Amino acid sequence: MGAIEDQKAKEAERKAQQEAERAVIGYVGRAALVLVVGVLGFAAVAQAATVSKSDFSARVTAAVKPTKLPQARGAPVTLSIAGSSSRSEAATTFFRSYAVRLDRQLTIDTEGLPACSLPIKVLERAMPDYVRDECSRTVIGTGKLAVTLELPEQPPNFARSRMLFLNGRGGKVVMYRYFPRHKVHFENGEVEEVGDIPGGAFAIGSGRSLAFPSPEASQFPGSKSSFEFRFGRTWRYRGKRHSYLNAVCRTGTLRNRVTLGLSDGTVSNVSAQRCTKRS
Repeated sequence: MGAIEDQKAKEAERKAQQEAERAVIGYVGRAALVLVVGVLGFAAVAQAATVSKSDFSARVTAAVKPTKLPQARGAPVTLSIAGSSSRSEAATTFFRSYAVRLDRQLTIDTEGLPACSLPIKVLERAMPDYVRDECSRTVIGTGKLAVTLELPEQPPNFARSRMLFLNGRGGKVVMYRYFPRHKVHFENGEVEEVGDIPGGAFAIGSGRSLAFPSPEASQFPGSKSSFEFRFGRTWRYRGKRHSYLNAVCRTGTLRNRVTLGLSDGTVSNVSAQRCTKRS
């Protein structure tokens, strides 16, 4: 990294540290909640990988739009990955991870798409505005996650986070997470509003195969979560229009595989979605 980039990185880290220190007492415990994953899904358009027990449930699905697609040359589409999870006080099962592998009828195109030059170690502590300024042209998706933690004889605790998915070096996908402006409730009853705070950055694989971080929040008894991620971007390069995600409909069904990693095993299922062929 050159002198200018190094200076920017140090400034980003300094700002992040200042913001984090303001909320460290009441916020750190909640920050651990934001990696929970599961999905309310697209049951009407795609099947889901589902776990259903008396004390634990989870659902994750992947779906593309539109579903009316050509049979030969790929057309631009967007991908939505969504989910939900719930864990009771008595549950012994919890999430460890989940992954999505795209159907072969979906392809990734990054020709002419810039790659974010910021290393993971810089991104994980960088303020959201800095990341947008430096890597806005590399964004290939966005996401949001909500977590509720219910403990006996206590009011519910809530955590919200947002994600930017970036085209990284070598075609890798990078997830940058941050906590938007929110109020922090301290144990002594005081309430403080905290601005945007970085929440980490993770390399999650290539566009065709995505492995998401371990959903730590779902390990808490009494936790509930929901999330939704959307991938897709178009741009022009050398006079031609490009799309990050493209799809064809050769078989009549798009079969994206979803795998849930649990504390007591794995659940894998094809998130099947019908498509129609167009000339």
